[in-house]
Amino acid sequence: MPMMPPRLIPVRLMPALYELVGVSRLLVLRGGGIAATFLMNLLIVRRFGAEANGLFQVALSYVMIGAAVGRLGQEQLALRDIAEMKVEGDAGRARATIDRSLAVTLPAALAVALSVAVAADIWGADGGGMIPAFAPTIVLLAWLWIVTEALRGWQLVPAAVFWQGSFIPIAFVALFVPLDAMGMLRAGELPWLYAGCSLIGLAGAGWAWRRAIGASHRPAAAVPWRHGVRDTVRRGAMFWILAILTNVAGWLDLLVLYAFADAAVVGIFQPIVRTGGLIAVAINIATAGLIARLALLYAARDGAAFVRIARLYWIVIAAGSLAAGVVFIAMAPWIAALWGPVIAPYHRELTLYVLVQLVQAIFIIAPLAAPVMGLERAMVVVQIANVPLKAAAVAFGYAQAGLVGVIAGLGLCTLVSVSWTVVLFFRQLATMGIRWQSFLTGRP
Repeated sequence: MPMMPPRLIPVRLMPALYELVGVSRLLVLRGGGIAATFLMNLLIVRRFGAEANGLFQVALSYVMIGAAVGRLGQEQLALRDIAEMKVEGDAGRARATIDRSLAVTLPAALAVALSVAVAADIWGADGGGMIPAFAPTIVLLAWLWIVTEALRGWQLVPAAVFWQGSFIPIAFVALFVPLDAMGMLRAGELPWLYAGCSLIGLAGAGWAWRRAIGASHRPAAAVPWRHGVRDTVRRGAMFWILAILTNVAGWLDLLVLYAFADAAVVGIFQPIVRTGGLIAVAINIATAGLIARLALLYAARDGAAFVRIARLYWIVIAAGSLAAGVVFIAMAPWIAALWGPVIAPYHRELTLYVLVQLVQAIFIIAPLAAPVMGLERAMVVVQIANVPLKAAAVAFGYAQAGLVGVIAGLGLCTLVSVSWTVVLFFRQLATMGIRWQSFLTGRP
C-alpha cells in the first residue's frame, strides 16, 4: 500500500485555515471600499477645502440617521430571519420576507426624506444646500441596507460587502475624477453624485438578491407570507430603536461639533476620524463575515462552533488592528500631510484617535455579536446611556482642549460602552453553557 504524503498542515488547524481564506476574500472587497472612502474624502478636502468637506459630512450624517429611521429596523430583522430561513432552506419565505420589508419601509423612508429636506429649509440649517439635495438618498440607502443584510443572512457575504460598503465610494471616486477634470463638478453637486452611486448600488444589490433566490430549489410563489405588515413593524421595533441610537451615536460627534464650532472645524476633524478609522479594516471584515456566520450558528444553537468562529475573528481583529495602529502612529505626520496643509498640523490628534480605535478593536466582538444573540433590548439601554454621554464629552472636550479634548472624550465613551457590552456578551454565552474563560482560552 503506497504511503500517503505527510500533511503540511495539521488537521485540527484546517477549519481555521478555511476561515482565514474567507477572511482574505473579504479583506480585498471591504479593504477596497475603505480605501475608496478614504480617497473620496481626500479628494473633497483637497479640491473644495475643509469647510465644503464639513458641510458634506454634516449633510451625510443627517442622511445616515434618516435612513436608519426609515428602515424601521428591518435590516437587522432581515439578517436574523433570513439566516433562520437559510438553515431551513426556505427561499420562498425569504423572498416574501424581504418584499414585505421593502414595501413597509418605502412610505416611512419617503416621509423621513421629505421631513429632513423641509425642516432644513425652514430652519435655515441646510448645510449650504447639501442637506435638501441629499434627502432622496435616505430612501435609497434604507432599501440598500435591507437588501444587503438579506444577502448577508443568506450567507452571500461577499456580495453583501461589495454592494453595501464598497460600491458607492468606488463609483463616487471613479466619477469624481473625470467630472472634476472636465470642470463639470461643484461642491453643491456632490450630494447628487452620491445619490446616483447609491441608486446604481441598490439596483446591483437587488439583482444579486433576486438572482440568488431565483436560483434556489424552493419557488417563492409557493410560500405565503407568515407575518402581516403590522407584525413586521412590531418585530422590527427594537432593532429600529437600536439602529437609530447607534447611528446617532456614530455621527453625534460631527453634529455636536457643528453646533458648537463650525463647518471648517468639522472639515478638519472628519479627516482625522476617517484616517484613524482605516485601522478598523479588520473590524469591517468581521462586520461583513462574522455577523452572518454567528447569526447562522446562534439560530442552530451550535455553541461550540459559535465560540470557535468568534474567537478566531477576535484574534484576527486584535492582531490586524494593533499592527495597523503601530504603522499609523509611526507615520502620523506624513499621513496627516496627505490631506494638505490645513490638516497636516493635526498629526498629534490623529495619533490619539488611532489609540481610541485600538481600544474599540480589542473589545469589538461583543458589540458585533450582540444583535444576533437576542441582546437588542440590552443594547438599546447601552446606546441610550451612550448618546448623552458622548454629546457631553464632545462639547466639554472641545471647550476645554479643542479637538484633543473631543478625541479624549470619545475614548472615554468608547471604553464605557464596549466594557458594558462585553459583560452582556459573556452573560449571554453563559446561557449557552459557555464560560467566559472558554472564549478567552479556546478550551472547554
